[in-house]
Amino acid sequence: FAEAIQVYKASCGEEHLNVANALYNIGVCLKESNESDRAMKCFTRALNITATQLGEDHLQVAETMQQLAEIHCMKEDFKRAMNMCEQALQIRRHQENLALAALLNFSGELYTRCNNSDEAERCFR
Repeated sequence: FAEAIQVYKASCGEEHLNVANALYNIGVCLKESNESDRAMKCFTRALNITATQLGEDHLQVAETMQQLAEIHCMKEDFKRAMNMCEQALQIRRHQENLALAALLNFSGELYTRCNNSDEAERCFR
């Protein structure tokens, strides 16, 4: 992964999502090897890039926050772990609500096209 990061940085720039993804993957490997300090650095850098490139409410941001929460928990820093976990949960709930709303809207449109106005109305509510 370290070689991949260097290639991505050279070809795409230091703030590219490919760099963030490689850092995330290295973080996972380091976490599994109980190298929590090094893993935290990778996840923190990945989080900063991902939040900048995709927005702070993106699911990838939530996934990285969850990894950081797990590391804080490993280090018995439960206050920071809970803080990260709560932020990740908030993002996930927001994204799931948006996905559900889009699916309900699409379903309503389909019912409308099939001349089933009762079901369409149920979806649009």
